[in-house]
Amino acid sequence: MPARPDAGESLGRMSTDKPNPLPNEAAMDAQMAEMKAQLEQMRQEVDSAKAQYASAVAALGPPEVATYGKAIYDKLVSFRNAHPDLPGHFDEQIAAAKPLADASQAVIAGTGDVSAVLEAYPAVVKSVGRFITKGQRSVSKPLDFSALSDDLDLVEVSAAKVA
Repeated sequence: MPARPDAGESLGRMSTDKPNPLPNEAAMDAQMAEMKAQLEQMRQEVDSAKAQYASAVAALGPPEVATYGKAIYDKLVSFRNAHPDLPGHFDEQIAAAKPLADASQAVIAGTGDVSAVLEAYPAVVKSVGRFITKGQRSVSKPLDFSALSDDLDLVEVSAAKVA
């Protein structure tokens, strides 16, 4: 078998310098550098706009529909706690309002989506509204549900604004 020539000598003669650019290559490189600079500037502007938007949303607070959704549940729990002489009277409505309260709390905390609140509120409004008007016939003492009734109305109004 014949001996192969040593490549070391030819490698030493090869240049490691970058070859001269082709006629349009320098112009294309300049355009690419300009485009990269423009892209980076746009990214910075988008990041700035996102930060401003997040700040504005934080300043506005949570959507009203979530605030009223949570308030309905809180008021029902408060009624149960304020009237221990009516055991179990509010439990069914509290259980019905729990999904709305959970969805509302997630929106308030910034981890949930308003669509979950919008999906949950109609059943709660119907159930609690019926409870306020018809569920009190079996109670021997008067209960003032005006604030709860207002929250039921306001959750509907605020949901219409969001939808």
